[in-house]
Amino acid sequence: MYKYANKGQKIVIFISILLSLAHGAMMPLFAVIFGAITEDFTPDKNEGEIERMARKNALLLFGVAVIAFVLSAISYTLLKIIGSKITEKLKIEYFRKILEQEIGWFDKENPEKLTTNYTEEFAAFATGCGVSVQIFFFALAMSVGGVVIGFILGWLYSIYILLTLPIMFIGMGAFITVIMKQAVVTKVSYANAGATSEQALSAIKTVFSLNGQEHEAGKYMVDLVPAK
Repeated sequence: MYKYANKGQKIVIFISILLSLAHGAMMPLFAVIFGAITEDFTPDKNEGEIERMARKNALLLFGVAVIAFVLSAISYTLLKIIGSKITEKLKIEYFRKILEQEIGWFDKENPEKLTTNYTEEFAAFATGCGVSVQIFFFALAMSVGGVVIGFILGWLYSIYILLTLPIMFIGMGAFITVIMKQAVVTKVSYANAGATSEQALSAIKTVFSLNGQEHEAGKYMVDLVPAK
């Protein structure tokens, strides 16, 4: 995805990934601090000690939250900007390559579909090389950090929880497979529908002169059926 990123952008991407990892690693700390808070409210402590510990942990929670917010905001913003810049460069290359194709290529490929594909695919690409990268590394660090802290503080309960992971992976695998197949069908359906609409609107005078409004609307509805 980062083939079209320059050296400076790749450095920013690397820094953003490190910030995302740090952000994710901090999230399990919230659970640790909450655990400490529950231990503060025990009958063997007097009111002054409970208040002192509660204040200390509250400030600690606030500090972790502020740091997590800053890390998240910076990594998200940087990757969002880099994703947009790379996508812009790729759009120019894509459009240039289309214009360089031989005329026979346009006999095989419907030019009306290209606009819809151009819009949808590059929107997905911008997300994939931008904020999705931040979310992935954040989730990775949070998962690994959670498992490590879990085994440090309670290895037996952590083993019980890890035993459920295969079931979760099977369910998620099936879900992702269905979503991917749906995305392919939807993409083709919208591309065909976009081609039909652009064709009709670009020749709207001809459509009106032949009283073909209902015919074109019917074709458009048929193209949308697979996506529906």
